[in-house]
Amino acid sequence: MKIKPTVSVAAMVLACLVISGLFAPKLMAQCCSMGSPVSTASLAGVGSKHTLSVNYGMKYGLFETYFRQRTRLINYGLYDQLSYLFSSFNLAYNFTNRLSFEHELGYFVRKTTRYADPELDKLATDGYGFSGGMLLGKYALWVKPVSQFEIDAGLGFRYPFSRKPMVVNGIELPTEAQPSTGAFGGVMFLQAIKQHRNYSFALQHRYEFFGQNDNDYQYGSAHLTSVSASARYHSFSAVLLLRNEIRTSDHSATNSRLASEGSHLVVLAPQLSCTLLSGLNLTMYMDIPIYRYYFGEQISNRYAMGFSIIYTHTFTKPDSKLVFP
Repeated sequence: MKIKPTVSVAAMVLACLVISGLFAPKLMAQCCSMGSPVSTASLAGVGSKHTLSVNYGMKYGLFETYFRQRTRLINYGLYDQLSYLFSSFNLAYNFTNRLSFEHELGYFVRKTTRYADPELDKLATDGYGFSGGMLLGKYALWVKPVSQFEIDAGLGFRYPFSRKPMVVNGIELPTEAQPSTGAFGGVMFLQAIKQHRNYSFALQHRYEFFGQNDNDYQYGSAHLTSVSASARYHSFSAVLLLRNEIRTSDHSATNSRLASEGSHLVVLAPQLSCTLLSGLNLTMYMDIPIYRYYFGEQISNRYAMGFSIIYTHTFTKPDSKLVFP
């Protein structure tokens, strides 16, 4: 039986978008200091109106080996290895065929630092906890159903769960182990999607920035440009995504050590999705840096991998609308 959309349904979903921030974990981006990971979910249009989407995922990332520009530095640096295990939650709702809102949240199960000095490594403590949240609005600026072409724009607001840095056993954790930036910020993006019967193409540019936290530390901003191609066969779809990441240097008003002095990365992110049940999809992916350039001397991204489970439900009969897998 179809559920007829009413004001009460829309109001209920809007309330859930806000309330979900109080209880659930996000998939967003920060810098080479192992901030909140970049989402590698497929680029998607606004979709059909009165559609609810719930996305839960886990992601593991590894950093090791220091670089100066493109030069690998052997037996060098404060850290031997950095890693994280990140849990994410996303709730989205399309109020119309052109307008959607979503709430992203995230939780670090752990952020691990391994020091090159064995004595320091004995004292190392993992960071963990909620990273922050983001409210994002997406609007379809131009939609051509016949040619299956769409241009969307988005604007989002970031907020931290805590402005104070994490302290364990009376010691403040280093920036690389902090679960949250402790700062407010924002995100803007513009994307174009072209769909055919069994394959699609998408292009997106995304700008992310942060303000200062209570330690007068400001994480660098990021320009992320992604291009992707998708092919579908029965219940399976494969996506090949290429992401260009340009990040500016962190800034400290107190001249403290910077976790990141800026970088330029090109990341290959293959993805494989499978429809498990009606409306339920499983996606697995990897992030593989194929080009790395670091300003200053920084520990480098080795790889990241993860999965997401996505449930989608439309409360009314879908209109003719672009959907990018």
